Amino acid sequence: MEGVSEHAGDFQLTIDGREPSSIFQAFNESKVPSTRKNLDVGDFEIALDNKPCIIVERKTWGDLVSSLTSNRLAEQTARIVEKCKVHGARPVLIVEHDRVFGWDGTSGGVTNKFVDCCLTKYAVEGFSVVGTKDVKHTRDVVKWLLERCKAGKAPRYSADLTTFRGDAGEQKFRKKDYGNAWEVMLTAVRGISKNKAKQISAKYKNAKQLIAFLESGQSLEMKGIGKKLQSDIKAALVGNVQ
Repeated sequence: MEGVSEHAGDFQLTIDGREPSSIFQAFNESKVPSTRKNLDVGDFEIALDNKPCIIVERKTWGDLVSSLTSNRLAEQTARIVEKCKVHGARPVLIVEHDRVFGWDGTSGGVTNKFVDCCLTKYAVEGFSVVGTKDVKHTRDVVKWLLERCKAGKAPRYSADLTTFRGDAGEQKFRKKDYGNAWEVMLTAVRGISKNKAKQISAKYKNAKQLIAFLESGQSLEMKGIGKKLQSDIKAALVGNVQ
């Protein structure tokens, strides 16, 4: 959820030291003040008095696809969300690409529909998902976020809360848990319930492993997953099955 900072302040921008040289060149050209430092999470951090306000993860389209299929992005974003929860910061995911991809097309061996569903999942969890055209456009978005913070309009993150009854019958609150990222992605396929997603994820730890098995032509041999549903899973991950 977005909120407004109680006061404006001297916000500092830190860029992860492992970012490519093109990133630092872009920021130097626009004379955006920043510090270069290896960050524990994210690629950009906007902070006030060493307290993060915004944490940005930047992905090119190719890196996005490969990190989705290997579960690397799920692990990265989970760490970002945990830090944002502690500090009330806003998590931002920037996807850097220069064109619109067709819903029925494929990228890096998986369908764009699958990638889109994954991005929606991150948006539901509290990320602001932003598309940029190139490095300079990414710089401009980060610069705009920095300016918003300096103007006293720093966005905040607040995890959703669900209610439940304690042992004594009293009402309690807990942060909403969206579950295992890979399982959530699998449920984007019509016919895949949470239980079926758990079955699949227990045997295949990420999309890359599942795709490799599906392309071997073998049967999943799992309860409730017949030939038709297996074909639908393959179509969702790697495109239409002939």
